[in-house]
Amino acid sequence: MVKEISQLFPRFTRDARNDYETYKGRYDTALEKTVVFQDTLVANAPFISEEVYLLFRNLEEKSKRQLGDFIDFRLRPDANDYVTECKEEYKEVWRRTQEIQSDLDTIIQKLREYLATLEVL
Repeated sequence: MVKEISQLFPRFTRDARNDYETYKGRYDTALEKTVVFQDTLVANAPFISEEVYLLFRNLEEKSKRQLGDFIDFRLRPDANDYVTECKEEYKEVWRRTQEIQSDLDTIIQKLREYLATLEVL
């Protein structure tokens, strides 16, 4: 999910094309991965510590915000005008990509710490 969400507003490139079909494909893939993530998280929630579960939920919420913002900034018919109108919000979606990737790194670190405490029998 993080990989696909990160492709909506990638950190290293700023795609200024107005190509609806390309953008719609990216959105559909990211949405599909987000739904799978959401379902997997809910199914495994009882087996995840509350701390890590909340980190995953935060990651999910930020990803869903990216999806919503992608509709506004890339898919709506007046997207170019909307970007001009909402410059600060547009800058924020690019920053949120970095936050999402950083949040994933934090989750991985927490999981590594947990796994290090387990004893193999």
